[in-house]
Amino acid sequence: MAHTIEKHSSFTIAETLIAEIVSGVFSQTTNLPSERELCERFNVSRTIIREAILRIQLAGYLEIQPGRRAQVTTPKVAQIIETAAQQIQRVLGKTESISQMEQIRQHLECGSVREAVHKASNQQIALMRDALEHNYHAIGTPQFLATDNAFHKSIAIVSGNEMILALYGDYLDTMLAQRPTWQDPEAHDRLVYKEHLAIYECILGGDADKAAALMRRHLERSYRSRLLSVEPLAID
Repeated sequence: MAHTIEKHSSFTIAETLIAEIVSGVFSQTTNLPSERELCERFNVSRTIIREAILRIQLAGYLEIQPGRRAQVTTPKVAQIIETAAQQIQRVLGKTESISQMEQIRQHLECGSVREAVHKASNQQIALMRDALEHNYHAIGTPQFLATDNAFHKSIAIVSGNEMILALYGDYLDTMLAQRPTWQDPEAHDRLVYKEHLAIYECILGGDADKAAALMRRHLERSYRSRLLSVEPLAID
C-alpha cells in the first residue's frame, strides 16, 4: 500500500495529467474529469487529487471558477514569468530579487532599443510615436504608469520575443509604481517623458549607441528613485 501511495502522489498525478493536456488528450476549454473519476483512476483519496489539481492550476494548465469543474487551458508566458518572479522573491527576498530583475531588465531593454534602431519598421516607429504621445498627455495623471509601460513595450515589440514582451505585465507595473510618496508626481512624470522622448529621437535618428546609453541611464535613475522609499531627512 505504501508503494501505491508513493507511486501515485499528488506530484506524479499532476505530471501525468499535465502531460496529457500538452499531448492533446484533454483539449483546451474542456473540463478535467471529476474528483471522483480521478480518485478511481489513480486509486487515491480526494485529498491527493485536490493537491494534484492545485499543482496543475499553479502550473497554469487549469482555470478554476467557484461552482464549476476545473477547465483545461494553456499557460501564458507572462503567467509563467510572474509565477517565477514570485518564487524568486520568496527565495532571495524582495529587495534582492527586484535588484536582480532590474539588472535583467536593463540588459534586455538596452538590447531591445539597439534592435529597434536597426530593425524597426515604419509602422513600429509610428507605434512608438503614439505611445510617446499618450505618455505626454498622461503627465500628472494616474494613467501615466500605464503609458510609461506601453512606451517601453512599443520598443520591445520590435524583437518579436514573447518572453521579453511577457515582462511588460503586472510585475513590471508593480515595480514602476514603487516611487517615493513624497515625490512631486507631475515633476517626476515630466522627467520620465523627457527621457522617453530622447530615446525615441535616437531611434528615429538611427543612433543605436546613444539610444542604448540613454536607456541605461533612464533605467538606473528610475531604479535609484524607487529606492528612496522615504522622504529624505531635512538638514538644519
